[in-house]
Amino acid sequence: MKAVLIVVLGLAFGAVSSLSNAVSSPYNDLGAPLTGTLWASAALVVSLVLNAGWAWAGLAVVAGRLTGALGRGAAAGMSALLAASVAYYASDAVLRPEPFGLFDQGRPWLAVSLVLGPGLGAVGALAARSGWVGLLAGLTVPVGAVTETVLLPRGNGVLAAAPLMAGIQICVVAAAVAAAALLSARFAATRRRTA
Repeated sequence: MKAVLIVVLGLAFGAVSSLSNAVSSPYNDLGAPLTGTLWASAALVVSLVLNAGWAWAGLAVVAGRLTGALGRGAAAGMSALLAASVAYYASDAVLRPEPFGLFDQGRPWLAVSLVLGPGLGAVGALAARSGWVGLLAGLTVPVGAVTETVLLPRGNGVLAAAPLMAGIQICVVAAAVAAAALLSARFAATRRRTA
């Protein structure tokens, strides 16, 4: 049952990522009527967040965490990323409209899913553990989010000039720092109880 949930989670993630791109773009039939509206701005925020590398890594980590076991976590991480990649490009073919011939663009991402998915899924499974291993595994996505946002920002360099992009970057960093603080507090509380 968890395997089905993980694949459905991946399919939904990829489809919503593609849909948010289509709705936020003024250059296609879905996005053009929404140009300049609150819906287009909201779709752009969702698009920028879901298309970040740390979000895709987070999908694999969450999938691995759902299993709680190292081997199953590795398989879950890979399965979630493969499902998300397939759903993303299949949705693009329908929503944007891009022919399935462009599915070749997805092949590198399928390879990335096969290579990185198992490791990220295993990290998710390790995050269920207590102690230092669980803490460090749990910090993987928050640290990745901060690192990507600060060192590889979208836009022109440090913080993008557009207020929306700067706001997204600040929110991502703040959420990652809050998640890291919560994980660290849980770790400290567990250590005190077992000491």
